[in-house]
Amino acid sequence: MTNPFPLVTIIIPTYNRAELVVHAVESALNQTYPNKEIVVVDDGSTDGTREVIAAFQEVTYIWKKNGRQASARNTGLVVSRGKYITTLDSDDVWQPDFLEESINKMEADQLDFVFSNWESTNAKGERYSEMANKKSLYSYFHEAPHTENNWVTLPYSDLRRLFLNGCLAPSSALVFRKSSLVAPWNESIRVADDWEFQIGLIVSKPLKVAFNKDIKWTKNTVGDNVFESLDYSQMVDIVMIRDLNLILSLHQDKYTEAEKTQIIHTQASYCFWSAYFQLKRGNVFKVVQLLMYSYRLDSSITREKLFRVYNLIFLYRSLKRGLKRLWK
Repeated sequence: MTNPFPLVTIIIPTYNRAELVVHAVESALNQTYPNKEIVVVDDGSTDGTREVIAAFQEVTYIWKKNGRQASARNTGLVVSRGKYITTLDSDDVWQPDFLEESINKMEADQLDFVFSNWESTNAKGERYSEMANKKSLYSYFHEAPHTENNWVTLPYSDLRRLFLNGCLAPSSALVFRKSSLVAPWNESIRVADDWEFQIGLIVSKPLKVAFNKDIKWTKNTVGDNVFESLDYSQMVDIVMIRDLNLILSLHQDKYTEAEKTQIIHTQASYCFWSAYFQLKRGNVFKVVQLLMYSYRLDSSITREKLFRVYNLIFLYRSLKRGLKRLWK
């Protein structure tokens, strides 16, 4: 007889977050979905994480030498027994029905993976929906026929286009079918391992995927977040250049020419605006380096943006001169 509640493995990687990981574990334990195993992978913590997790008898605890987040997730994957796999970052928390809604949808429609909307907190302490504010997903939140449905099933062509344009599903958002797995998390990726993992799934074979527009978890931004701790120039250098170059090389035979052009176009745009960011800092050497790299990637988009910025500067200076004349 088929189990109406297939087992879900929850992998929680953590490193020196003894105070925060407690909340992540509690949110996993408090899920309304009844059949789950929780595996906390301690990536070499030195802050008493072992003692904190020992208080939770329902949790499997694994300590390993520090190897970053992808390595920790893979350690949990090796021991996982679930039909479905999900990972919860140690500074995030799920709403109680996160798993129940995800698994019900996957079972009903026989999906390969799902992901859910989340909320973040800005500098003013205001909470806002991440996905509803993404330009690429605007139509799914604000245009018919999607406005009355909390679940959106993505056509495969849309799925490829959206995920090659950026990471739509941070690790804590994703639940996937273990049998759909094509490769573990790539440990050579420094920051964007979740993005590479999802792209690897998507470009390897046609998938059935849906996302939940309702907010089902909270991302807590702390000082040592792998991604959020980076400033814009660091994000471009590490994620959009280093990691994305590796993502391109890992799956180069599975992209169409149009998709390769799309990725390179995205890289060039980020490099250009990073150069502008460095210009405001007065870092001329870095400006020249980034502009040259942007030009090598996509000369047409670089020229276009240079022309646009030049026009904006010219307009600004003209307006400034005009206002000075008015005040005289």
